[in-house]
Amino acid sequence: MRKLNCLTLLAIFGVFFTLTVSAQSIKLQPFLSGLNSPVFMTNAKDGTNRLFVVQQGGIIKVVQPDSTTPTDFLNISSVISTGGERGLLGLAFHPQYKTNNRFFVYYTRIEGYI
Repeated sequence: MRKLNCLTLLAIFGVFFTLTVSAQSIKLQPFLSGLNSPVFMTNAKDGTNRLFVVQQGGIIKVVQPDSTTPTDFLNISSVISTGGERGLLGLAFHPQYKTNNRFFVYYTRIEGYI
């Protein structure tokens, strides 16, 4: 079984937090909410420091640095099958994404859709 990192676990619960450390306590503060079934979060490594959040329902949200409002990056909800372990499940950026804008998604398609 593969280990999940802390950000992945927080993404599963649909709320992202920033960590505030003081001398007396550790406090989690939400910095992003309003997501629906997030399953993965990544960065394109293109120098923009944007975060991309994959939602199982077929929408990938992008969050700009210093923003708490995600916007749509990609919406393929009309071509995917969801429920259980189906849906939009992954996102990978090409190593030269900065120059070629190529990325790849892993999803369960609707039966009969090509």
